[in-house]
This record gives sequence, C-alpha cells and structure tokens, in this order.
Amino acid sequence: MVWVLVTGRERANQRAEEITEELRDTEYRWSAALQSAGDGVWDWNFKTNQFLFSDQTKIILKYEDDELGNDIDNWLKIIHPEDVHGTVHAMNALRMDARQNLQHEFRVFARDGRCCWILMRGGAVVKSRDGKTIRAIGTFTDITDRKAVEAQNEYFALHDELTGLPNRRSVNEDLESLRETAVRKKLKFALMFIDLDHFKKINDTYGHAVGDKVLRMASERLGQKLRLTDILGRFGGDEFVAILNDIHNVDDVTLVANNIIGAMSTPLVLGDDEVQVTLSIGIAIFDYERGDSIADLLRRADAALYETKHSGRNGYTVGADYQLA
Repeated sequence: MVWVLVTGRERANQRAEEITEELRDTEYRWSAALQSAGDGVWDWNFKTNQFLFSDQTKIILKYEDDELGNDIDNWLKIIHPEDVHGTVHAMNALRMDARQNLQHEFRVFARDGRCCWILMRGGAVVKSRDGKTIRAIGTFTDITDRKAVEAQNEYFALHDELTGLPNRRSVNEDLESLRETAVRKKLKFALMFIDLDHFKKINDTYGHAVGDKVLRMASERLGQKLRLTDILGRFGGDEFVAILNDIHNVDDVTLVANNIIGAMSTPLVLGDDEVQVTLSIGIAIFDYERGDSIADLLRRADAALYETKHSGRNGYTVGADYQLA
C-alpha cells in the first residue's frame, strides 16, 4: 500500500477545481435549458467585461454572428437612449450584489430597425473566494407583442374605440386636473355637452354602420373648430363633450359654440347618401370664485343641454345660473 501525503494547499486546490467543475456543469445545464426554452442567453464576465450572446439572441434581434461583438459597450449601443440609464443601473446592481436577481424591461433596436421590448433576467453563477460576483448569466425574452397588447389596453382605457377621442374616464380626469389648476391660478373654463340631434333616426334609417361613420365624421368636424388648447371627448352614443380652457368672457364661449354648429351646416357625404346633422349644446362655466365640484359642473352642463333640446335643438344654451360678464 502506498500512502500519499496531501498537503492543505493541495486539498484547497483540489476542492477549488471541483467547485469550478461543478459551476461549469451547472452553467452548461442552465444555459442549455434556457436556450431550449426559446429565449436568448447572455453571459457577462465582470473581470474582462465581455458580454456574450447566444445564437438565439442574435436570431431574435436579426444580427449576424459578428455584428454584436463581445464588449459590453456594443450591447449598450443598441439599447434605446431613453432606457440606457435604467438598464445600466439594473445591471450594475447585479454586479455589486450577488444576491440580486436581475429582472428588467427595456427597448433595443434590432438589426432591421425595429424597436423591440426585451425582458432581461439573470443572476450570479460564479463567485470569487471572497464572495464577489465575477460572472453572471441570464436570458433575453422578446416581449414586444405583449407590450403592444398592454399599450393598446392602456390606450383604450382612456380613449373611445370608435373615434379615438378621450372617453368619459379620461375627460373626468382632465376636468379634475383642470379644476385644481383653475382654483390655484384663478382661471375660468367652460364645459360643453354636445349631442347629435335625432341620431337614433339616422341609425334606424341607414343602419348602425352608417351611424358609426356619422359619429367619426362629426368628431373630426368638431375637432377642427376647437382651439388647440381645448379638449374634445366622447361620453358614448351621440354624446360628445368639449372643455374650453382659460375662458375670459362669454364671447369666447359663444364664438366656439357657433363655430361648432356651423361646422355641421354642410351635410355629411356617405357614398351616395347625404346626411344632414344638427347639434344641441349645453354649456356650463367653471369659476374659481364659486369653487364648484366637477359633479356640479356636469349637472349644470346637462341641464343647459336639456334646455337647448326643449327649445327646438340646433343651438346652444349657456347655463342660466351663471353667466360670464
């Protein structure tokens, strides 16, 4: 029997090699699993600052093998300028603290010019003896389609699907914000309720498809007669609402109201048909000295609209309980 004396240094070296081999095996299995899931894989060596991309990453972003390079700066160059700072911050957090798990969403430019949304995830896989992270690995997931759906949902949460105008929720938020500004800066503004007269008859005569076209065309004409600072929205059905900012006197309001009514004096041409549409408008004025709530303002505009309809339609009424001088 031959006895081999193993020194403490040799034991440490042997164990270090075993640990290194275990880490390599873990890294290989993790990388293989990630790539098989269809995600791109990145590998960041903190000592050399090399940032390696898997083939799947290059496929996602349409880059050739030699176009991205292995330097971290090459990666930063294709990140959207507005997202560079946040991405660098997230990556540095991982570099400074091995306990961090990286999960960050940002935009990058693909080789074909598309702006893609990427979800970057990862963590430390190799540490030095003093516990510092020297290597990290993770994935790139293309989430562009998901972001597009989220953006569409966010848009339609605040916009009318038919006309693209701000919807009731959006208008109410604008009114609350405008009220706060008006009280603080001692301003006045006007709220208009606008209804298309006898719209039900249009739907019954021509059908809902034509009715939808009438609503879209009417919204375009209304928008052309408002000032750039004003807001036009749709509450639903044939109900539109306009917010006139920074009103100084009643002439500011009536001028816009007359322009809106005049915009509909020409019939709407829908193929072989011409549809004549008139409007009824109810107007309420917000005065910072009165301090009305938005509910009060909406109620007064609705009452003024009712009065216009009761008086024969195709006109406007400024709420009788308050007039600008």
